[in-house]
This record gives sequence, C-alpha cells and structure tokens, in this order.
Amino acid sequence: MSVIAAHIPNELEQEYDLEELLSAALEDEETLTGLHLKGEYLTGEAMKRISFSKCILEGCRFLGCQMEQSEFVDVRFERCDFSSSFLQGSYFLRCQFVDCKGIGSQMQESSFKNVSVENTNFELSAFDESLFSSVQFKNSRFVQAWFGSCRIKGLECSDSDFTKANFFHTSLKGLDFSSCKIEGISVAVEDLAGIIVDIPQAAQLAGLLGVCIKKE
Repeated sequence: MSVIAAHIPNELEQEYDLEELLSAALEDEETLTGLHLKGEYLTGEAMKRISFSKCILEGCRFLGCQMEQSEFVDVRFERCDFSSSFLQGSYFLRCQFVDCKGIGSQMQESSFKNVSVENTNFELSAFDESLFSSVQFKNSRFVQAWFGSCRIKGLECSDSDFTKANFFHTSLKGLDFSSCKIEGISVAVEDLAGIIVDIPQAAQLAGLLGVCIKKE
C-alpha cells in the first residue's frame, strides 16, 4: 500500500510571530499556510479548530493544548510532541509524523487519510471511532492505546508495538501484525476474523477463542 506524501513547497516562511498568527487565524477562521515552525513551545493553549496547510512543524511542543476539530492538510511533523493534547474530531490529510511523541493524546473521532507514522510514540493515546484510510504505522509505539469502534479502509503496520492496545468493535480483517507486538490486546472474538499473524502470535490469540494449547 502506498501513501501519498504531503505536498509541501520548497520555500516556506520562517520569520513570523506565531502567537500573533495563531490569534489572527483563530479569530478570522483562516488557514496557516506555507510555514516552517521550529522549536515552538505551547502549553495548555486554546487552539480549537486551528487549520494548517502545506507546513513543516519541526521540534515543536504542544503539551496539553486544546486543538479539537483542527485540520492538517499536507503537513509534516518532525520531532514534535503532542502529549496530553486534545485533538478530538480532527482531520489529517497527507500528513507525516516522524520521530514524534503523543503520549496520552486524545484523537477520538478523527480522520486519517494518506498518513504515515514513523518512529513515533502514541502510548496511552485514544483513537476511538476514528477513520484510517491509506495509513502506515512504522516502528512506532501504541502500547495501551485505544482503537475502539474504528473504521479501517487501509492500514499497514510494521515493527510496531500494540501491547495491551484495545481494539474492541474494530474489525482486524486483512491487517498484518506479524512483525508487530500484540501481547495482551483486547479485542472481540468476532473482530479477529481475517487477522494476519505469525504462529507464536496465533498461540497468544488462541486464548481469546477459549483454545488451550498443550505444551509438549
């Protein structure tokens, strides 16, 4: 499965007053476009319905920020931290997360379309009732994350950790977890149909089906 990369111009604006730009964009409901944000640090900021397009966010920290119903189109996140931030109902189109952190972030009821996540830590994050369409998870951490009642229309997972993640009421049909860690996941028996795993993982999942495997 191929993911369409973010469409970002070669030249981006780097000199600006971010707080002033954010205030104006929120007040006028405008999109922040063509920016390269570096090392910005915001904590507890009210940024509901903020919109970014054709931007690079590098080394930025948005800790505990209120970013619900926001929109990110053609955005690349590099070494950014969204830990404990609220992004419920947000929209991500052609976005890339590289070496990022979002521990405990809230992303329920969001849409992820043509999104790649690489070397990123989303431990304890919530993605319940979200849509995943043409999405890739690579070498990332989703330990104890929540994926309940999600709609999956294309999700590729490789070398990622889903230990104790919750997938209740999310069909795992066609998803290949053979290179991932899935110990202790929570999932309804009916949603396991069609999942792709290796032999040791199949033995782990057998317990969910009430199967006892005899040791020789």
